[in-house]
Amino acid sequence: MASVGIPYISPISSGPVLVYKQNPKKFGNFFTIHPYYDDIAKLALPFLIDVVKAKNFVYIQEALTAAIRTGDYLEVFARERGVTCLERITVPVGAKDFSEVILRVKELKPDAVIIFVFSGAEVTLARQIYENRLPMPYLGIMATFAMWEITELLGELSDYLCFGTWSWNTSITEKTVPFFNKFYKKYGYRACGLEGPAGYDLIYFITAAIERAGSLDWKAVQKAYEETEIIGVRGKTKIDPSDHGAIYWAPGYINGVIAQWLGRKPYVLWPTELAERKLQKAPWMP
Repeated sequence: MASVGIPYISPISSGPVLVYKQNPKKFGNFFTIHPYYDDIAKLALPFLIDVVKAKNFVYIQEALTAAIRTGDYLEVFARERGVTCLERITVPVGAKDFSEVILRVKELKPDAVIIFVFSGAEVTLARQIYENRLPMPYLGIMATFAMWEITELLGELSDYLCFGTWSWNTSITEKTVPFFNKFYKKYGYRACGLEGPAGYDLIYFITAAIERAGSLDWKAVQKAYEETEIIGVRGKTKIDPSDHGAIYWAPGYINGVIAQWLGRKPYVLWPTELAERKLQKAPWMP
């Protein structure tokens, strides 16, 4: 596709950003509305800055590229905001026992913990964190942390777990709540905050871009992708010219949601204009 110039846009892969950054001229026809590693780090940052007001943190990363690269970005972004990463702890893929990790975190005494584990082991980690009474707030990035199934799997042990995702059943735009409600009614399960809303918005984005282009000419459509903006389920969708991704970090754009599980229900903590309550600390947290 790169060689012939067919416009390509993905709802579920960060690959287009990766290749575009390597060679913008060659891969100028590649786009995505899926978050890249730096976007994931930017989603975790408000938990430290705005929700916890942390001065330092520990980052628990699974031994997978996405988790490691996200940690690279988060460490830099946090440092720029005056927040120190005390340590990055790498855990094996699919780990079953996190007792040593939890012990190490307790020794370090960070203000907060950011977790990017997504092989399925995140459920075990969340359970062991609760059982071992980790004494500081913790955020799980995406994965099962941000799915309703976590409350079914953990019950009350999901209490106090915070999570970051890209959309949620809250009034981001007038389209957000209707989408999530209709999805649940039709399919019988709740959409996650990433692929479902992204795929839905992508259809409308492509339609608007083609209408803007006025034809199916490849160059015209590519130019239209670069210029089109829509209001969708996730908020405003606009291609960032710096990387051809549509997680566009600018005033007026909501690019993610941070929430907390309490009593098997999620409560939005950030962004401030959508917050339903403030961070609730467990009784054993100072």
